Amino acid sequence: MDKNIQVTVYCAAYNHEKYIRQALEGFVMQKTNFDFEVLVHDDASTDGTASIIKEFELAYPDIIKPIYQTENQHSKGVDRIYTWWLPITRGKYIAVCEGDDYWTDPLKLQKQYDYMEANPDCSLVAHTADTLHEDTGMFVPYTTKYEFTTPEKQDVSAQALINDHLIFPTASMFYKTEYYVNNEAFIRSIKSFDYVTKILLASTGRVHVLPDKMSVYRKGADGSWSVRILADPEKFMKHTEVAVNNLEQINKYTSYKYDSEIKEAILKRRFEAYYTLADTKTLKKPPYLELYKKLSFKNKVYMYLTKYAPWAASAGRGIYRKIKHKKIKSS
Repeated sequence: MDKNIQVTVYCAAYNHEKYIRQALEGFVMQKTNFDFEVLVHDDASTDGTASIIKEFELAYPDIIKPIYQTENQHSKGVDRIYTWWLPITRGKYIAVCEGDDYWTDPLKLQKQYDYMEANPDCSLVAHTADTLHEDTGMFVPYTTKYEFTTPEKQDVSAQALINDHLIFPTASMFYKTEYYVNNEAFIRSIKSFDYVTKILLASTGRVHVLPDKMSVYRKGADGSWSVRILADPEKFMKHTEVAVNNLEQINKYTSYKYDSEIKEAILKRRFEAYYTLADTKTLKKPPYLELYKKLSFKNKVYMYLTKYAPWAASAGRGIYRKIKHKKIKSS
C-alpha cells in the first residue's frame, strides 16, 4: 500500500558502527499520527554500519529505506541530497539526524509537524538538546547563549543565526522539503553546510526553537568532523575558507540584506580558526587585533596551552566539564 508520507528523515552514516543503532532506535520509536520514512545513506562504510542498518531495514521495512554505496561518494564530491535523497523523497517536510547523533523523545516528529502545520509562516522548527562528550561520557546542555524560555525568545532571527550558527544542533532541524527545490541552483553551486540551510530558511520565513530537549549531539565521536578536521591544521583552514566563501555567496544570494552581519561573521570565523590553531602571530595583527585584545586571560592561557602543552589543555577541559556536570546535577 502506498502510504501518504508527510515527513522524510535524512540520515547520513559512515563508519558509525558504535552509534548508528542508537540513531535508528530513535527513528523507529517515533509515535505519529502520520506516516514517515527514513532515508539512511551509508557511504560505503568499512565497519559494521551497513549490517546494522540492514537489520533495521528488515525489521521496519515501511520506515527504514537505506541507500547502500559500494564506493565512497563524499570523497568523489557527489552531492547526496540531489543525487540520492531528493529524487526519492516523499515527505512534505524534512527532518535531519546524522548517524552519530540520536533522538530521545518519541514525540519529536509529531511536535515539530504539529507546529509547522499550525504556523505556515514558519520555515524551520528546531528544539533544544543535550551534548554527550564521548571522551568522558558526560551529558551537558547543548551550548548556546540563548534561552528559549518564552514564546518571544523561541523565535530566532537570521541575524542571530549568522552571528551564531550553533544556536541549535543539526539533529533538531525540521523544515519544508521545498527548500531544496527553491534554492537548488544556489545549493548546488556551493559546498553546503548546515548553517547555510539555517540562514537561508531564516531569510524566507520564521525560525522557531521548541524548548523541549529531544536529541543528543555527540561531541568527539569517532570519525566525526571535529575529530577528523580539527586534527589536521591544513584541512581545518581549508574548511574555514570554504565556510567563509559560503557566507560570501549567501550575502550575494540574499541581495546583501545581511551585509554587515555576514562581514562580521566572516571576521569572527577566521579569528576563531586562528585561535583554535593558536596562531598568535596572526591574531596580533589587524583585522584580528581588536578581537584578540578582548580575550580573557583564561582564554589566552588556554590557547597557549593548546599550542605548547596540549596534554595540559586536554586535562583542563576534562576538569572544566566535570565541574560543569556537577553544577548541572546539583541544580
